[in-house]
Amino acid sequence: MLTPRLAPTQRFSQQAQQARYRAATTQQEHLSDSLVAAFLAGDGDGDDESFVKQYREVRKLYHKRQVGLTKWDEGNVVWM
Repeated sequence: MLTPRLAPTQRFSQQAQQARYRAATTQQEHLSDSLVAAFLAGDGDGDDESFVKQYREVRKLYHKRQVGLTKWDEGNVVWM
Protein backbone atom coordinates (compact mmCIF):
# COMPACT_ATOMS: atom_id res chain seq x y z
CA MET A 1 0.00 0.00 0.00
CA LEU A 2 1.37 3.39 -0.92
CA THR A 3 1.50 6.10 1.69
CA PRO A 4 0.02 9.41 0.64
CA ARG A 5 2.53 12.17 0.03
CA LEU A 6 2.27 15.21 2.21
CA ALA A 7 1.52 18.50 0.60
CA PRO A 8 4.66 20.65 0.38
CA THR A 9 3.44 22.95 3.12
CA GLN A 10 2.58 20.07 5.46
CA ARG A 11 6.19 18.88 5.47
CA PHE A 12 7.13 22.08 7.24
CA SER A 13 4.18 22.23 9.63
CA GLN A 14 4.78 22.42 13.34
CA GLN A 15 3.59 18.84 13.84
CA ALA A 16 5.88 17.47 11.14
CA GLN A 17 8.89 19.37 12.47
CA GLN A 18 8.21 18.22 16.00
CA ALA A 19 7.90 14.60 14.86
CA ARG A 20 11.26 14.81 13.07
CA TYR A 21 12.88 16.43 16.09
CA ARG A 22 11.47 13.73 18.37
CA ALA A 23 12.75 11.00 16.02
CA ALA A 24 16.22 12.59 15.94
CA THR A 25 16.25 12.69 19.75
CA THR A 26 15.33 9.01 19.94
CA GLN A 27 17.98 8.16 17.36
CA GLN A 28 20.59 10.01 19.42
CA GLU A 29 19.60 8.03 22.50
CA HIS A 30 19.96 4.75 20.60
CA LEU A 31 23.36 5.85 19.35
CA SER A 32 24.59 6.49 22.88
CA ASP A 33 23.24 3.11 24.00
CA SER A 34 25.07 1.37 21.16
CA LEU A 35 28.30 3.19 22.05
CA VAL A 36 28.05 1.92 25.62
CA ALA A 37 27.24 -1.63 24.50
CA ALA A 38 30.19 -1.68 22.10
CA PHE A 39 32.52 -0.30 24.77
CA LEU A 40 31.42 -2.87 27.34
CA ALA A 41 31.79 -5.67 24.80
CA GLY A 42 35.31 -4.51 24.01
CA ASP A 43 34.50 -3.79 20.37
CA GLY A 44 35.92 -0.27 20.44
CA ASP A 45 39.26 0.47 18.84
CA GLY A 46 40.06 3.38 21.13
CA ASP A 47 40.87 3.71 24.76
CA ASP A 48 38.71 4.80 27.66
CA GLU A 49 39.43 8.47 27.08
CA SER A 50 38.25 8.45 23.46
CA PHE A 51 35.09 6.56 24.45
CA VAL A 52 34.26 9.11 27.13
CA LYS A 53 34.85 12.00 24.74
CA GLN A 54 32.63 10.49 22.05
CA TYR A 55 29.94 9.45 24.55
CA ARG A 56 29.81 12.91 26.13
CA GLU A 57 29.36 14.57 22.73
CA VAL A 58 26.52 12.22 21.80
CA ARG A 59 24.79 12.65 25.15
CA LYS A 60 25.22 16.42 25.10
CA LEU A 61 23.31 16.61 21.82
CA TYR A 62 20.69 14.20 23.17
CA HIS A 63 20.10 16.33 26.26
CA LYS A 64 19.91 19.55 24.23
CA ARG A 65 17.26 17.98 22.05
CA GLN A 66 15.42 16.59 25.06
CA VAL A 67 15.28 20.06 26.65
CA GLY A 68 14.03 21.45 23.35
CA LEU A 69 11.27 18.85 23.20
CA THR A 70 10.25 19.58 26.77
CA LYS A 71 9.99 23.27 25.99
CA TRP A 72 8.09 22.49 22.81
CA ASP A 73 5.61 20.31 24.71
CA GLU A 74 5.12 23.10 27.25
CA GLY A 75 4.37 25.56 24.46
CA ASN A 76 7.50 27.64 25.02
CA VAL A 77 8.68 27.36 21.40
CA VAL A 78 7.70 30.21 19.10
CA TRP A 79 6.51 28.92 15.76
CA MET A 80 6.24 31.37 12.91
